[in-house]
Amino acid sequence: MHHITEGSNPSALAVTGIATNPAVNGQVPLAKPNGAVALVNNKVPSGAGIPELKIAKMTVIDAELSEGQLVGSGVLGKAQGFYVSTSVDGTCYTMAFTAMFESTQNFDSLNFFGVLRTAVSDSQLAIMGGTGKYVDAKGFATVKTIHSSNGSEPLLEFTVYLS
Repeated sequence: MHHITEGSNPSALAVTGIATNPAVNGQVPLAKPNGAVALVNNKVPSGAGIPELKIAKMTVIDAELSEGQLVGSGVLGKAQGFYVSTSVDGTCYTMAFTAMFESTQNFDSLNFFGVLRTAVSDSQLAIMGGTGKYVDAKGFATVKTIHSSNGSEPLLEFTVYLS
């Protein structure tokens, strides 16, 4: 899955969170004891870094699924859903999305849910049902975050196991 957040054709777009709305009128989505940055006089206090501002940011996904690492290589379908930043350090994201496969007449899809941890080599997401030939599907997917050497957006590589 190609995760593109910038440019003229992004596949993911931030829609909520302090990072997308710095003028929140003193209202913070998480209480300070849970690690959020409390606003002082409707301003972010000095010393608050970018990671603290990104917690609870929701991003909508509408990404191409491809067979290879190049954008447009062997398009399999689309992933649509969302993820929420769930760690102050920006390394954990709770994800919920549906992978819809293009090459079928039956509108086959799989539903994914879980926590993507970008600081480790592999994460696992649960597969909970789907449509078409994947109705009542059960299983999991291992997800590897591949960081490119040129600093572009990361690529997520999925390996799916169904029972």
